[in-house]
Amino acid sequence: MGFVWFCLICCAQPVTVEDKTLGKNGTKTTTKSTDPNNGDQVTTTEFRATPKGPVRLKVTWSKGLDGKYTRVEEWSTPSGTKTCKTTDSFDENQKWVTREITFYNRDGSEFSHRKDNLRNEAGEFDGTMVFEGWQKKNIEEEDEELKKELKSIEEDKVASVFRRTAPCSQGANCRFRTDFFLAYSYLNTSSAGNNESFPLGAHASFIYNVSSHIGLGIDASIHTKTINEVKLTRSFLLGEGKYTFGNTQNCDRTFIPDLHVLAGLGCEKYGMSKGSGFAFGGGVGLDLKVCKNIMVGTQADFIAVKFKGSDALNSNIRASAGLAIRL
Repeated sequence: MGFVWFCLICCAQPVTVEDKTLGKNGTKTTTKSTDPNNGDQVTTTEFRATPKGPVRLKVTWSKGLDGKYTRVEEWSTPSGTKTCKTTDSFDENQKWVTREITFYNRDGSEFSHRKDNLRNEAGEFDGTMVFEGWQKKNIEEEDEELKKELKSIEEDKVASVFRRTAPCSQGANCRFRTDFFLAYSYLNTSSAGNNESFPLGAHASFIYNVSSHIGLGIDASIHTKTINEVKLTRSFLLGEGKYTFGNTQNCDRTFIPDLHVLAGLGCEKYGMSKGSGFAFGGGVGLDLKVCKNIMVGTQADFIAVKFKGSDALNSNIRASAGLAIRL
C-alpha cells in the first residue's frame, strides 16, 4: 500500500505542457497535475513579465470528481504582491453560476470581499444579482469567453485520457537530474571453462545527470548461491558513466534507451575464502515509462574481473529488471 501511495504522489506532481515566450521578455507556462488530497484535475497557467520575474497573472482551472469546474484568477504587482483574486464556479452542466472577488492591501491583508450568484431560479443571468456597474450584457459577454476557455480545457483533458492516464501525461519540456534503479538481478559467471549461475541477486544504482544526455553515478550488485551447504557470494561496486539516447527534453517518450560503461571493484566470498580484483565492462538499459517519475527498468551488462593472484579473466553476464525512479 505504501508503494501505491508513493506512485500516486510522484504522478501527481505538476507537469509542464506549455512554456513559451510572449512579446520580448514575457513568458507563459501551463502545467497539469492531480490534487492528491481530493483527486481534482488541475490546469495552471502563469504569466510573467520576465522569465525569472514574479508571476503577474495566475489562472487555475480545477475539475472535481463531480464534474464541476472552478476557475481562480490571481493578479499581482511587478514586485509580486497579490492585489486581486477572482473565483468563478460552474455547475455539472458547465454553466457559470457564481463569482467571488477579493481585493488585497499592499501588506497582503484582505481589503474587501464579495460573492454573488449570477443566475436566478430559472437559471438565467440576472443583472440585478451581480456587482455594481455590471450589466446583464457584460455578464453574457464574459460568459461566452469563459465558455471558450472552459471548452479548451475540457477538450485537452479528454484528449489526454486517450493518450494515457491524465495524472501521468507529460509535456515536451522536462528534465530529470537524478535516476534511481532498484531491481532483481541474475548473474552468470565464466572462468577457465567453469560456469556458475546465481539466480538470486539484487542490483541498485544512482545516477546524477550532468547534462541532457550524460550521467555519472554508482552501480552496486550482490548475488549469492549455496554450493555443498557453503554460501558463494559475488558482488560488484562500480562507477558508472551513462549516455541516454533520444530527445531527453521530451518526457512523452514511452521507451528510454541508454548505453553505459562500468569500472570498479569485483569481490567473491566462498566460506572463509575471499578474493577481489579490478572489474570493468558495460551494457545497455531500457526504461518503460509508467508515469512522470516511475519507470520499469531493465538492464543487461557484461563485466570482466581480474582477481588478484589469478591469470584468468573472469567473465560475468548480469541481467536486471525492476523499478526506476527519476527526480
